[in-house]
Amino acid sequence: MKQPIDFYSLDIQEIEDYLKINHINQTTHDINQMETSIFDEWEDVHQFKQQFKGSTDSLTIFGYDLIHDNHFIKVYYKVRVSFT
Repeated sequence: MKQPIDFYSLDIQEIEDYLKINHINQTTHDINQMETSIFDEWEDVHQFKQQFKGSTDSLTIFGYDLIHDNHFIKVYYKVRVSFT
């Protein structure tokens, strides 16, 4: 059984590498075209990504931003729904 990742013990670069996610650097126009979700913890972001593994729908994450004094993670993404 795979041991869960302790995101609290990682620095931000290690978290970005593990989750394959970067700080958002899109223009305001691009950001307005994306969907967003706000998460309490990095583990929640990880679980969100896991929902799409093995699914016919595809998730593209464009990046994240730390908000409310770095207490929450806002993720910018797009979901492409497959009807097959």
